[in-house]
Amino acid sequence: MSLVALPKQTDGSRKPACAAALLLILLAVLSSALPLSVCLGMVFLFAGPHNYVESRYFLTRLPARMGQLRAFFLVSAAGVVGLSVTLPLAFHVPAWLGGPPRAVIWSIICWNTALILWCSWLVNKRSTQPPRKNWPFAWPCGLALIGLSLLQPFALPVLLVFAHPLVGLWILDVEIRRSRPAWHVAWRRVLWLIPVLAIGLWVRPLSLLAVSESQFVSPQLQQLMAEHVGGWYLTQIDLNRLVATHAFLELVHYAVWLVAIPLASGRVFRSAFAQIPLMKRSPSMKQLITLMLAVAGVVVVALWLAFAVDYTTTRSVYFAIATLHVLAEFPFLLRIL
Repeated sequence: MSLVALPKQTDGSRKPACAAALLLILLAVLSSALPLSVCLGMVFLFAGPHNYVESRYFLTRLPARMGQLRAFFLVSAAGVVGLSVTLPLAFHVPAWLGGPPRAVIWSIICWNTALILWCSWLVNKRSTQPPRKNWPFAWPCGLALIGLSLLQPFALPVLLVFAHPLVGLWILDVEIRRSRPAWHVAWRRVLWLIPVLAIGLWVRPLSLLAVSESQFVSPQLQQLMAEHVGGWYLTQIDLNRLVATHAFLELVHYAVWLVAIPLASGRVFRSAFAQIPLMKRSPSMKQLITLMLAVAGVVVVALWLAFAVDYTTTRSVYFAIATLHVLAEFPFLLRIL
């Protein structure tokens, strides 16, 4: 039986599952054939809109009042902002201060430790909140990961680049199970396509699909993308395949947030703002959230204009702050589990 064989159902699950499978195959082919172009184009087209949709979805799931969840939400927000700001600083401050090259390693070790402790605290705290979870592994696993991160300090920041789309897929899985239970079995089978296609990008025959893009992609942009996918660290790995893998996973991430989650939940844009609990708290809160979402929409347009004017600088700035939305997905996932 095929890994993606779909169950014979008449409840309407087969069509969305087939559409998802075809979309994944198309994204993999595009990523294999035009990795650099896909990396350039997807950030320009989808970076801003997916952040906006993600914010809208988070707002539909947040409670109107924090209540007993106050500590969880406050620590989550502090960690998201603090870790996002300090990651680029951890790479650059030691050099700015004239420290030895080894100082960068220790600053990254400190950042890794703070990230793992933050995640461990959130997992442990979430396990004590309703609905309670039996998660006694939080601190033991966290301490073990800190030990492993000491062996390869740069592995964790690079891993975040490739692994963060998995969090969006997990959120989608929870949403389908909750809002579209008839789709869930078929969706789980289609999910197997992602690792199969990702591995397929490294197979020699598929790599022959790649078109030579060096003629129309400047060396500066090629170097920039190599840095973003960890080429400076994964020096023994073929860079084209690394870029193709990153392009595929990012396209999957954008498809999850721009297409799959809005369709599965039906909450992101339905009835304008009626699905946002925080807006029911008070008229002033409603005005504040409306203003914030309007500003976010303007930022999306401004980001497109900035990319058009100076793509290289805008991409560098965007990826410097992209850690914020990557980290924000983790506590949100914990809350909906």
